[in-house]
Amino acid sequence: MSQDLSWMDEAVCAQVWGDLWFPECGGHSIKPQRIRRTCPVASECLAYVLDAEYGIWGGRGQQARKQPA
Repeated sequence: MSQDLSWMDEAVCAQVWGDLWFPECGGHSIKPQRIRRTCPVASECLAYVLDAEYGIWGGRGQQARKQPA
């Protein structure tokens, strides 16, 4: 069974430079957090990538995803 990923078409991050979502170790996630606030599918994104290893997903870095919202 394939997962419905049609929500990705509405993702604001798809319109933003890719390196922003993968800061250097110890880098800031302030800009991605600001972008997340404008994204209509941020909750779907966060649910999809809770187990992602690296990068900013759903407006949250790896450590923040492990904590309750």
